[in-house]
Amino acid sequence: MSQAVISVPSEGKIISIDTAASDPGLLDSGRTVLVDDATLAPTGLSISGADLYFISAISTGHAIYKVALAGGSPSLVLDLGESLPQQLAVAGTTIFWTDLMHDGVFRSDNGAAPTRVVNGGSGGIGLFGLATDGTSIYWSDERPMLLRGAALDGTGVTTLVDGNTLHRDRVGHGPILKTRAQARVEDKFPFFAGMAWQAGGTPTLFWASPEVGLIERAAAADGSGRIPLVVGRRLPRTVGIAVKGADVYWVERHTLMAVPAAGGSTRIVSALSDVDLFDVAVG
Repeated sequence: MSQAVISVPSEGKIISIDTAASDPGLLDSGRTVLVDDATLAPTGLSISGADLYFISAISTGHAIYKVALAGGSPSLVLDLGESLPQQLAVAGTTIFWTDLMHDGVFRSDNGAAPTRVVNGGSGGIGLFGLATDGTSIYWSDERPMLLRGAALDGTGVTTLVDGNTLHRDRVGHGPILKTRAQARVEDKFPFFAGMAWQAGGTPTLFWASPEVGLIERAAAADGSGRIPLVVGRRLPRTVGIAVKGADVYWVERHTLMAVPAAGGSTRIVSALSDVDLFDVAVG
């Protein structure tokens, strides 16, 4: 079973979807509600082993919880207080997250007090997308529009992908984006949103760019071999993205979508009515 997990903040739900059994034409096909608690409002997700970690908006600010993928009650891992955490990435019991309020990447080892490992220093949208392979972290830096990587302690920062270098569309008609200035001033969307990492012969990063409607991939080591997998989608501001096996998954408003990691046709995995999805993790 390939298990995709999606967050629905407005309903306080985390829903597990059997991607092999799901039929997008049938209501509740292949779905199981993993968390149903309106007080938690789950957003960012990350799977580590048999557990799902998630960011929650609570009365005192935000917190990180975990719940067994097999089901059970969520347990508090770390109270983040007043903050704006967005994306979550967990390696073993080491937790990383991006925080828009404090403009950085933070780390907690098994629920210990958080430490800052990356300082954005840009204000505004700042750091957003996040992924880890267990030895490095990867994040998006919105002000210079870059994807960067570093060791787990934040040292050895390297730039992997430059968002100012835009792809032309597939038939060569010109840039997909308006201009960088228009994107920043008009919409206030992150150029880079969700990120995911995949092992293999060539470890690969995948990311979504809401402002231009792109999902792309590149080699995690140096950002080489950058190609678009999906072009021209109407992606929401928060685009959760995950990769498992041969497929890349992302949330697009009310729908869980997928595309082959090697490129190909997009497909609907599961569609929910009248609710906005925030993030996806796949185990």
